[in-house]
Amino acid sequence: MIGPARVPRVAGPILFSRYAYPPNRLGLCGPADAPAVHDAAAARADRELRELARGFEGAYPYLQLIARENRVDDPLSRDVVEAYWLGNALTARVGARALHHDVDERLRDRVGRRDWA
Repeated sequence: MIGPARVPRVAGPILFSRYAYPPNRLGLCGPADAPAVHDAAAARADRELRELARGFEGAYPYLQLIARENRVDDPLSRDVVEAYWLGNALTARVGARALHHDVDERLRDRVGRRDWA
């Protein structure tokens, strides 16, 4: 009997780029230079991927929130990236109060106080 295939674990920034690139390529999120995300991942350019990830105004703040709430120093650690895109134990440790505060801090001024209520 043949066992399950072993999938190599890739670093968090590369995993992030694998999930983020498709919608980025379509112009739905992230930096305007989508090919840069693809090329940096192909080259395994950790520093460049980290810089590009900060350009994802939707995803990156949530990565930071998940990391902060789990006392993880790196928002692009593999476990944090997996928590954001797929869900795992780290996701479950982000409480509703922390999420509410984070969203309120980041988005209230964009929407306007009157509409926010």
